[in-house]
Amino acid sequence: MKKIFFVSQALFLLTLTSTFAEDRFGNKRTDGKPGSEWSDFDKLFDGQFQVGAHFGTILPTNSSDGTFAVGADADYRPYELFGIRLTGLQGLSSPKATMITVTPLVHTQISNFFPYAMIGPGIAITNYGKTRTKFDISAGIGTDIELTRRFQFGMMWLYNSVLDSADSHSLTARASYTF
Repeated sequence: MKKIFFVSQALFLLTLTSTFAEDRFGNKRTDGKPGSEWSDFDKLFDGQFQVGAHFGTILPTNSSDGTFAVGADADYRPYELFGIRLTGLQGLSSPKATMITVTPLVHTQISNFFPYAMIGPGIAITNYGKTRTKFDISAGIGTDIELTRRFQFGMMWLYNSVLDSADSHSLTARASYTF
């Protein structure tokens, strides 16, 4: 009796998956609008790519001494409200700090004004006495103003909560180019 039950369940699952696979992958009609085919991967990387350059300061919370910082970032914004950003900041004078973060990005557009907020994980390499590599959580806000169709200029504030080390704030100006 158990064998009959398992065989019937296996046949049911096989029928269900083959029907799904035929509907999903077997009927590749090409008489619809462009982009309606299952094998059309042109829409996979739709969205906005953006690269930016930063200059500003990193301020550790355990000291009143800040450090001049430069950095870069890369954004991918596949949707109108959401995206992801990879940011790297490097402090140039003592105390040196390197902040590398990957943050989900919530952004919008109001005329030529582009505000955004982000929060996510990262890696912090700090030199407060001795060099340490630590995990951090970053949260920040910023805004860009569109100067031309592709070029934007703005400000970004980022708070890095470094685990088992001093936290830091960074305030940078940001110039970006949109592809």
